[in-house]
Amino acid sequence: MKKQIAIALLGMMGSVAAQAAIPAEVRATPGMLFVDWQATAALEGKGNPLLEVRNEFGDVIASTHASLTGRQVVRLPAKTQGILTLNVAGQRDTLHMPFGFGSGHQG
Repeated sequence: MKKQIAIALLGMMGSVAAQAAIPAEVRATPGMLFVDWQATAALEGKGNPLLEVRNEFGDVIASTHASLTGRQVVRLPAKTQGILTLNVAGQRDTLHMPFGFGSGHQG
């Protein structure tokens, strides 16, 4: 119950959190993906793995080398929404971005 409330509150605040199969806490806001790597990620990681973000159609919308330490910021297209899939070194997780914020034009 607490978990559901926390997820609902995060959605209302304009960010989305994912429970990662990858060794990180992942949050997203329009145009940005924040990856907070767990301390074990660097120990488990081999080399310099690629972090790929794909949209629900399987298209790569962002790709960068995973830092595996600290916080990593990945830029996404501004109007990204829907189901995103994150891939790092054979591990996969999904993240749902349920809303968009428009184009910025007024009236």
